[in-house]
Amino acid sequence: MTTMKTTKTSIRHQLSVLRTERQPNLWYSFRALTYFLMVSAIGLALVSCGEKKAETPIAPPIKDVAIGQIVAIGRVEPEAKLTTLASEVGGLINEIKVKAGDTVRKGQVILTLSQDVEQAQLALAEARINTSSKEIATQQAQVASARIKLNNLTQKLPRLQALLAQGAETQQNVDNLIADIDQSAKEIERIQATSNATLAKIAELRADVNVSRKQLAKRTVLAPADGEVLNMDLTPGSMLSAGTAICDFAPKSALTVLVEVDELFTNRVFLGQKALLRTQGQADTLAFGEVIYAAPALKKKSIFSDESSNLEDRRVREVRIKITSPNTLLYNSRVEVILFVKDGPKATVQDSTTASTTKN
Repeated sequence: MTTMKTTKTSIRHQLSVLRTERQPNLWYSFRALTYFLMVSAIGLALVSCGEKKAETPIAPPIKDVAIGQIVAIGRVEPEAKLTTLASEVGGLINEIKVKAGDTVRKGQVILTLSQDVEQAQLALAEARINTSSKEIATQQAQVASARIKLNNLTQKLPRLQALLAQGAETQQNVDNLIADIDQSAKEIERIQATSNATLAKIAELRADVNVSRKQLAKRTVLAPADGEVLNMDLTPGSMLSAGTAICDFAPKSALTVLVEVDELFTNRVFLGQKALLRTQGQADTLAFGEVIYAAPALKKKSIFSDESSNLEDRRVREVRIKITSPNTLLYNSRVEVILFVKDGPKATVQDSTTASTTKN
């Protein structure tokens, strides 16, 4: 009995000790969890405060701006536009008659191609015409002779018929004369038919001669108008293919500048508008001019569109400016054009200086 009490007392003591040892461990665990949650909350707050809110740009406000001048880039060319001369046929270049910078007249020879075959074909066609013409002359002489003979026989017939009535001529002779008359008439018809066929043949031969002459003419390249040859890179003896460019040609006409005005300012362009030409990016003055043409519709940018800085998809209005003074600019020169704007409607543009953003 005493032993059992002692055992119970020992067990209770051990349980009391365990309770005393476990209480500090649970307290420390609770405090650690609390500290962890507080640190996590503080970290999330710092991260959320450090992030910037997304900004959405606001479109610049639209406003009317008074435009004093329009600046555009243009290319110098004649009013009649530059032309690239080419040959309709190909062949070996025989002779070049002009060089770069030469002033030529309309119809002046630029170059010639080999033409031996074409000249031989033309000579053959003309020879055939000459032969056929001689045949016509012979046939016409035969017709004239046959008509004389027929006329004699026709005049002889009444006399034989009168002698036959008197019994001084035989019927056989009269019949023979009538047969000769019929034969002469038919001979005339035959020769005339041959002559007509020869005339038709001559007409065909003349058509052949015309074709041969045109083929021969194509072997020579002529200036289409008064003007200037801008370049010539071909050499005699080289082969020229049909349609291949021979040279650039500037027809004689007023010197102009082809300009493309941005679509934002097209309503500010008008005929007679004054312009100033200067070197691009410079303040110098090259020439003065005025607008003589403004396209009735917009189109895609084409002048200098191959440059990387001009690949944006914008619409432009084609404007041509006639240079009034001086007119010493070179063809294909790139110039900066200043179009002066006076009274008129204001241009509607976006004011980029007042652009702002909004935060989401």
